[in-house]
Parts: sequence; C-alpha cells; structure tokens
Amino acid sequence: MRIIDSHAHLCSSKYTENDIELIVKNANVNGLKFIIDIGASFNESKNALKNATKYKNIFAAVGIHPLESDSWNDEIKEQIKLMAQQDKVVAIGEIGLDYYYKTAPTKQWQTKVFKEQLEIAKELKLPVSIHVRDAYADALVILKQFPGIKGVMHCFNGTVEEAKKFIEIGLYISFSGIITFENATELVKVAKSTPLSKMLVETDSPYLTPVPFRGKINQPEYISYTIRKIAKIKNLLIDDIEKQTTENAINLFKIR
Repeated sequence: MRIIDSHAHLCSSKYTENDIELIVKNANVNGLKFIIDIGASFNESKNALKNATKYKNIFAAVGIHPLESDSWNDEIKEQIKLMAQQDKVVAIGEIGLDYYYKTAPTKQWQTKVFKEQLEIAKELKLPVSIHVRDAYADALVILKQFPGIKGVMHCFNGTVEEAKKFIEIGLYISFSGIITFENATELVKVAKSTPLSKMLVETDSPYLTPVPFRGKINQPEYISYTIRKIAKIKNLLIDDIEKQTTENAINLFKIR
C-alpha cells in the first residue's frame, strides 16, 4: 500500500521546479502514491493546476486561503470556478477562517469569501479542504449551512469535542506533523478518539515539518513520521494506518 499526502503546497515559491521534479521522481521510492497540491492564493492555485497537469501522481485543489481573502473579487471567483472544472482538480481549497492574526481580513469578509467558495464546491460537487485557526465555532456554523458538503478539516489542531462535531457533519479530520511535536498533548487525544475511517494524513509541506526534521523545509516523504506516530497512539500497525487513510483519501477526492 502506498500513501497519499492529502495536503501539500508544492505550488509554494519555497519549492523550485527542480525540487518538485525530485519529489515526484522519488515518490514511489518514498512510498507515496499521490500528492494533493493545494492552492492558498490565486497564483498558488494556478501553480497547483500546472503541477497536476504536468505530473501523473499530483492532483490539485484550487482556492483562496482566508488570510489571502482580501484578494477576492468577482474576477478571481470566476477564475477559481473555471480552474476547478479542469482535469485533475479534485477539491476547492485551501479555504476557511483564520482569526489568529490582528492584521487578518475582517471576520465578515472572511465569512463571505468562505461561503462563496463553499457554494462553488457545492455547485461543482467537489470536496473542500478547510483551514481553521481560532475559529472552529464559526466555521461549524457556516458548514452546517451547506448540508451534504464533503471535505476535510486540514491540519486539525482543535479539541476532541470540536473534532467530533465536524465528524458528525460528515467531514474528515486530517493530521499533520504537529502530531509529532512534544507539546501536542490535546492533538494526541484527538487522534486517539477519531475513528480511523474518518482520518486523513498530510504534510502541509513546506510547513509543519515533523520531528526529527524540525527546522528544515518539509517534504511529502516525511508523512511516514506522522503515520508512525498515529499508529503508536492508536496501538495499530503502520500498515493499517497507511491502508485506511489512503482509502479515505481516494474516496473523498475520487482519485485512482
């Protein structure tokens, strides 16, 4: 069984074209079946689509991150919608709410942009990759306005109770390298309580590099460290985690 990195940013400027070629070339060696390349801005979305078009084992998600939502306008909305209809685009993302930074776009504007992208996803019958920071309650209220929406709470870092609420409305919970950090006490509890059938794994490359590579640029191949930690937490075989999270990602993103 080979693994799916359900959320990476190969489209980031932190990677060169040579970096991406090497990641793709070594994917089989490193146990990677597919990588979902997630756009967090308009330019990143374009790059994600370009990477997915070029490489067989890369798929794309297109969308505007809440911290980039000031860029949102009718033209961007139409461009995202057009890109979302292209071959190998499997989701709308990274979208959501982020209240952490004082300089972030207003809550009202983030909400508008989040809802409009959820509407695109619903119309095109695509799942969503959702970013939430310090805004889980508001995100839940919004998502409940879109019954039946499929998707994943990317890089989840909330509480056990919050995770349960998102699972109840049909979403997956995705775990990143944060689970390997020493201070990830609450997240360990979340991983323990989340059914394996509702889990995805991701790297969020080039960010959130797991132990033992903290301080280095994250790579999709490092996803094995996240899987290893989850297996230890849930007292399961590594193969069990690989098999089920891969099956979950295939079912959510409809990829083969």
